Amino acid sequence: MKKNIKKLLLVEPSWERTKRYWKKSKLFGVIQPIRLGYIAALTPGDWEVEVIDENVESFIYKDASLVGITSFTHNALRAYEIASVYRNKNIQVVMGGVHASMMPEEALNYVDSVVVGEAETVWGNLIKDFESGNLKREYLGGYPPLEGLIQPRRDIFSDDYFFGIIQTSRGCSVGCEFCSVTELNGRKHRQRPVNEVLDELETIPQKIVFFIDDNIIGYGRNSEQRAIRLFKGLIERKLNKRWFSQSTVNFGNNEEILYYARKSGCVGIFLGIESVSKDVLKGMRKGVNINTDYYETIKRIHKYGILVSGNIMIGNDEDTEETYKANAEFVIKANIDIPSLSNVVPQPGTRLFKRLIGEGRLKYSNFPEDWKYYDWNSITIKPRYFTEEFLIRSNKRIYGRIFSIPRIAIRFVKTLIYCRSFFLAVVALRLNIVLRGFNKKIGFS
Repeated sequence: MKKNIKKLLLVEPSWERTKRYWKKSKLFGVIQPIRLGYIAALTPGDWEVEVIDENVESFIYKDASLVGITSFTHNALRAYEIASVYRNKNIQVVMGGVHASMMPEEALNYVDSVVVGEAETVWGNLIKDFESGNLKREYLGGYPPLEGLIQPRRDIFSDDYFFGIIQTSRGCSVGCEFCSVTELNGRKHRQRPVNEVLDELETIPQKIVFFIDDNIIGYGRNSEQRAIRLFKGLIERKLNKRWFSQSTVNFGNNEEILYYARKSGCVGIFLGIESVSKDVLKGMRKGVNINTDYYETIKRIHKYGILVSGNIMIGNDEDTEETYKANAEFVIKANIDIPSLSNVVPQPGTRLFKRLIGEGRLKYSNFPEDWKYYDWNSITIKPRYFTEEFLIRSNKRIYGRIFSIPRIAIRFVKTLIYCRSFFLAVVALRLNIVLRGFNKKIGFS
């Protein structure tokens, strides 16, 4: 590295267990690491910034003045491995993201500095400290307001991403026991001004966009009206984007939202359904779902030609053989276009993680080596009321019912009917095939 050149290398580590599989499906399976785009935008202009995303390219050592690494929990071990490559060459490494924010003391055993929480309020000071040789061990980011949020740099990303990414809000007021969003981004749902979001959308070259918000419509009447203003703005500015996002099941309760969402280009919505059992929902503290008629919700969303992707979370303490059967029956009868299955996994920092540690019920606890199992797919909990053999057998049965070839073929035809779009039906078919192969790879079959 030339002395007068300051270079920041930003790294997104791969998930080693499925890296090869997702690379083959990267058009649909990999998204831009937009959080690294924010870090790049926050970095002073006299710095050169480069990104390595192991999900679309192999890691090759590149020289740098400073290295920034982000990670989830399941790829934290890989993040530490990359950090060691640079620290062995006396290059300092900073780590951020959800895992480092939840486990800063652990991360500091492998990196030189940790950013806890959101980086907007601290990254400038971190760079100044580094330049003066006084890099601190820890920087606390907090929950800054999102008015005037800097736009992430997208020029640093390769062209291998199928869709663009944008974020319009942060935080969640629901507070599910298994979810780390409230710990990382706070219980208040903070929203960006609509015009600022629309201005950023105009800079995104991709025609398909993922609104990466945890809940695109927010919580309550005012938030829903804000979502409608956003959708109307997309229409008025004639941005001609196809978009998809995530939401609570309330997305399907307001037909005005559905009308303007579809008219503005919404092609799909991911819903955290989790279970049809009220006992399970109460156990995970997902009260927002308890009194929802899932069938009517999905029917209304389909009425407007919008794809429905829904997740079922299995292996809960309150699950029984009957709830497994009911969940599988629901996915089939409710005509979910892109179903997904995930095991209950206690992510660090969550109330679930803390509770299960206290109960001595973590199957894998040799950290950081065992973090690779905390991927929403491995069985990481010692069941309370049934055996692990029952859990494995039940997982395979529900997978077999939902992801059989005939069932996928039927879903393709129904999606074509409900969404009235051959393109969307093909997208849903492709994702069903991807999920079938992924679930086979991780042992659901």
